[in-house]
Amino acid sequence: MALGDFNGDHRAEVFRPDGANWWLASPNPGSWSYLNVSASTLANTRLADMNGDGKVDVFHANGTGWWVSYGGTTGWNFLASSSLTVSQVALGDFNGDGQADVFYPDGANWWVFYSGSGVQTYLNVSASTLANTRLADMNGDGKVDVFHANGTGWWVSYGGTTGWNFLASSSLTVSQVALGDLNGDGQADVFYPDGANWWLFPSGSGGPAFLHVSASTLANTELADVDGDGRTDVFHANGTGWWVSYGGVTDWNFLASSSYTF
Repeated sequence: MALGDFNGDHRAEVFRPDGANWWLASPNPGSWSYLNVSASTLANTRLADMNGDGKVDVFHANGTGWWVSYGGTTGWNFLASSSLTVSQVALGDFNGDGQADVFYPDGANWWVFYSGSGVQTYLNVSASTLANTRLADMNGDGKVDVFHANGTGWWVSYGGTTGWNFLASSSLTVSQVALGDLNGDGQADVFYPDGANWWLFPSGSGGPAFLHVSASTLANTELADVDGDGRTDVFHANGTGWWVSYGGVTDWNFLASSSYTF
């Protein structure tokens, strides 16, 4: 499963490929509706708004090229020839035109493919790869930044074009944190469970803060705006049902019975 706003109502839906078709469900009540016929799965697709219409699209990369299904309902539209797969790229809006671009490090430099213009260009010198970076708008300027965590601290390259700006000392790596705007200030925060509680590092104000008591970890949660209030929520799936903690501060609110997990 993956989460994204397919209908433009600012609320995330649940996207599920089954190997033959794509299905979509509103988290509440959780009933599935047919979206498209496709054998593509989450192994070779990602969700992002590639054309700036306010709805997520399905991006596909298979080692020969990149394609997009707009809204997940169209056939494949060709973007570019490329040997890179989805595990080697990340999606985010680097130039602020409302369209997600394709970001890809090569171990020495960062590169970006601008979806709006179709231009591929050099972005920055950096040996950091997708293994230790994530994309999110950390300063609220409407453009994604590159967040870096290596086990000693957190840094950010604004727009992917600046040097590293220090955020905080931390032993947590990118696999142990998630990024989302949980306080609604327009800046992505760092969310990290410790197995007993959830914690938040607000990018806008700095300093870690207790968020909520919960044993749920990143293994069974995803961050997305489920209720459309402009703040990221914590969506939970454990094989029996779906729940949401609004803003990561409420107790679990039941959404639907479901055996599907992330």
